[in-house]
Amino acid sequence: LGDALGELRRGGRRKDGTEGGPSAAELADFVAKARAGEARPEDAARVAKSFGDDLMLDNLPRAQLVGLCQYMGLNPYGTDALLRYLLRTRIRDLRADDRRIVYEGLDTLTRQEMQEACADRGMRGVGLTKAQYHAQLARWLDLAALRELPIALLIMSQAFALQRPAAAPDSGAAERAIAESISALDADLVNEAVAAAATREEEDASAELKAARLLSLEQQNRLIAEERRDAA
Repeated sequence: LGDALGELRRGGRRKDGTEGGPSAAELADFVAKARAGEARPEDAARVAKSFGDDLMLDNLPRAQLVGLCQYMGLNPYGTDALLRYLLRTRIRDLRADDRRIVYEGLDTLTRQEMQEACADRGMRGVGLTKAQYHAQLARWLDLAALRELPIALLIMSQAFALQRPAAAPDSGAAERAIAESISALDADLVNEAVAAAATREEEDASAELKAARLLSLEQQNRLIAEERRDAA
């Protein structure tokens, strides 16, 4: 979790010039609006960076770990620690495959390769034309490889996207699905992200953020105790 916390610290702009994640207040405000169906989709990508893969996998409750494994075609049985390991391995493989596709060029893939790549990433893998698979993968690569959004959250967002009928490319569809997936995250996980996003100045000025930090520490202690119990 230490790497995730460091990754989530704001700090202006990243080395590639893109904007960093939101403040703790902005993050909490977005989640509240997303749960009320009032979040702006254009803010979703920036907020998504606060839910890094390590933070997500360390804090997802078992039911969502199992669901994510099933959705990604992984064996959903075993301890929470095993499920997290399987998911981390799959996410690492997808990251490497994304880099390969970006390097070699999306147009070098055959229709079957595009179809398989879409299915591996939780997107529609049957019944589409090559152009539609191409469009799906292009949107994925923009979010996952170029904008470096967390893959675990992107995979979860595909479940919301698949509830809608296949349609012509929609520039805001991916962002709306991300906002919906954020709105469905467990309260403890959201608290972890808010606590990680808070600067020392924000904590000192807000009793709520101080409480969030304490809850975060309690949650991490619970997770450590559970992993030790599973390993015993």
